Amino acid sequence: MESRLIKENNIHNNTLSLWKNRFFLKLWIGDIISLFTFHIFTLSLPIMIYEMTKSTFAMSAMRAIEFLPSLLLGVVIGTLVDRYNRKKMLISGVAIQIISLGLMFLFLLNENLSIWHLYRLGFLLFSSGYVFGTAYTTILPLLISKEQLTSANAKISFSTTFVNMIGPAIAGFLLLSISFSQGVLITLGGLVILLLFIIRIEIPEGRNRVKGLETSKFIEEILEGWKQLIGTKTLMAATLMVLFGNIAAASSGAVLIFYALDNLNIGSNRLGLVFTGITIGAFIAALFAKKTKDKMNRGSQFFKITYYCN
Repeated sequence: MESRLIKENNIHNNTLSLWKNRFFLKLWIGDIISLFTFHIFTLSLPIMIYEMTKSTFAMSAMRAIEFLPSLLLGVVIGTLVDRYNRKKMLISGVAIQIISLGLMFLFLLNENLSIWHLYRLGFLLFSSGYVFGTAYTTILPLLISKEQLTSANAKISFSTTFVNMIGPAIAGFLLLSISFSQGVLITLGGLVILLLFIIRIEIPEGRNRVKGLETSKFIEEILEGWKQLIGTKTLMAATLMVLFGNIAAASSGAVLIFYALDNLNIGSNRLGLVFTGITIGAFIAALFAKKTKDKMNRGSQFFKITYYCN
């Protein structure tokens, strides 16, 4: 018992280097692999919808489905993650993603995948992805010390930005030589690797306090979350702004992809470069956001950005 406590103490209080924390490394590396392979699916999805429907509405609807989980289930998922075992929530989130993509792969293999299959499985996929993302954020403090948290977030942020920059371009070139079903299979493989890494993570006793899923308290916390959202004007305004902004971005993004595929006849490799350019643009904007904040208020920034974009 004493040796176990010493071992746990060494793992979670080693503030010298995160490279010695094998549980953090497993979660981080597994997520990087999964994120990279997921770009193949992300790029394949609009092309599949375009070939199936030739409709901007269908493509916009799929983009909207990506945001529905955070809108409809955000408070429920947040409360669930807060009250339940974080590791089990991570495993559940990835497992449901694997099931969703597995079914999609089978439909593609049998050549009977429909747009409604994509909508239903897409909602399940992105909902479980939201579960994973929420649990990922909450499990980090359980795996590392408080002093390591800033360094861990910096590493995660850098790796995510880097993968988001190179991922679409590499995915585009890969899709030149592989089928959509093979692309989904590669993404599925990335998620399986992530699941295997998560299973091998251990959380020390006493750090993963679970409140339990008592129905009355669970519903009470969900209702309290909605009351806080609706009752706080600033929070509600920001939520609505993000919601309508995401809807507008989804619609314009779908039109852009449709125009690129239908009018410009560009291939998956150049479409991947377009996604890479969007990510680089977002990265540059993030670098300048703090400097512009000091010169003008946030309201002016939003209006000016909206004006120039239109």
